[in-house]
Amino acid sequence: MWLFLGLASIITAVSNLISWIQGKETSYYRFASVSLTALTMCAFYGDGARRVRVEDWGGLMDIMPTMSTALWGCVIASILINGITLFLTPVVLNTDFLNYVMQSQHFKDYCLAVKTDAIGQSNINAEKLKRFVFPLPPLAEQQRIVDRVNELLAVCDELN
Repeated sequence: MWLFLGLASIITAVSNLISWIQGKETSYYRFASVSLTALTMCAFYGDGARRVRVEDWGGLMDIMPTMSTALWGCVIASILINGITLFLTPVVLNTDFLNYVMQSQHFKDYCLAVKTDAIGQSNINAEKLKRFVFPLPPLAEQQRIVDRVNELLAVCDELN
């Protein structure tokens, strides 16, 4: 039983990680994974206790040493995977929002400040682009900004 609970814990932890990467709510997956991890520990302990009660020493000697290592692996994996989604904040970026940021005067001024010129050609390397700082609102706000900019651009198109 504990092996199935452990596998279910890892599956929900991975589902948690996938949802986190996609920018979705993860608290339910995290709760399920941590709960299943706790149930796995209880079931493992119960299995060992049952074997001691029935004096299944062969079963204890055959299964417990190897499976306790597997259990440690499942528990550590669950802690690490769930910890990633709890303590790290994913960077979720709307590509249209990024496009508008890169068309902004702020970005153009930055590029002018960090570019290097050689033989009539300007260059901005990836390291310089990595250092570009801009406000990054939550994904929903990025979408609202994109929608508003699109509305205003449509008005500009109508005026032309």
